[in-house]
Amino acid sequence: MSDLKLDVDQAGEFKAALRREGWSNEDLKALCERKGLLAQVRRILHGYANVGNPDFFTEKTDDLEVCIPALPRPSLKEIQKKFPWITGVEFD
Repeated sequence: MSDLKLDVDQAGEFKAALRREGWSNEDLKALCERKGLLAQVRRILHGYANVGNPDFFTEKTDDLEVCIPALPRPSLKEIQKKFPWITGVEFD
C-alpha cells in the first residue's frame, strides 16, 4: 500500500488544475468513488493504455473507452510458408 500524502502545495496545485479544467466537487467525488476508475486513469498516464476517443467517456453508459493496439498480422506469404494450402485471409 502506498504512503501517498499530499502536502498543502500539491493539494493547491491539484485544486487549481481541476478548476482550470472545469471540474466540480461532484466530479471529483465521482472520480474518487467509482471503483477502478483511478486505476484506469493511472494506466493511461503511464502509457499502459491509450485513449481512443478524446472524450473518452461515452455519453450513454459513462464507461471508459480504451483502445488496445492490435497485434501485428502475418502476411499471406508468411502464412503460406507454414500452411501452403491457404489461399487468402479475411480480416475484420
